[in-house]
Amino acid sequence: MKNLKLKLLLCFTILTVIGCYDSESSNESNGEKTSFEQLNGNSYLFLVEKEIEQSITDSFIIENSLYVDVEDGDEYTISFSSDRKNISIEPRGLSGILESEENEKLEYNIEDGYFAGGRFLVWIENNIFNAELTEYGSGVPIVASGKGPLTESK
Repeated sequence: MKNLKLKLLLCFTILTVIGCYDSESSNESNGEKTSFEQLNGNSYLFLVEKEIEQSITDSFIIENSLYVDVEDGDEYTISFSSDRKNISIEPRGLSGILESEENEKLEYNIEDGYFAGGRFLVWIENNIFNAELTEYGSGVPIVASGKGPLTESK
């Protein structure tokens, strides 16, 4: 009887793990691999899950260790043009143009909406779009920066 309980517990555990894996795999579950082409002409929700706590005064590079988790982070709607070369970011009224597409990362230069400009980065990690929105400062390289996932707007 004890052996049967262990087998049932093992089966239950295996089914639970399989069920969790299936529910977490977004595009791969339907055989689709996430690619930048999916952004073309679509809008995505950007939820800030991590932010830097203070301005960066000596560099345009932000170490991952400077980001901290935030609760109730800002939400933005990111709209990509049909050729993915232009973006708009609402409700901030920001807009940018594609500056580079290198190393599996898109980099947009924010030209309108921030006093000193900024950047918007998009990359794919574990088959999920991720993004960073960074505001540049006047006299201070980086005023603010946030990171989080991009999910397609319904």
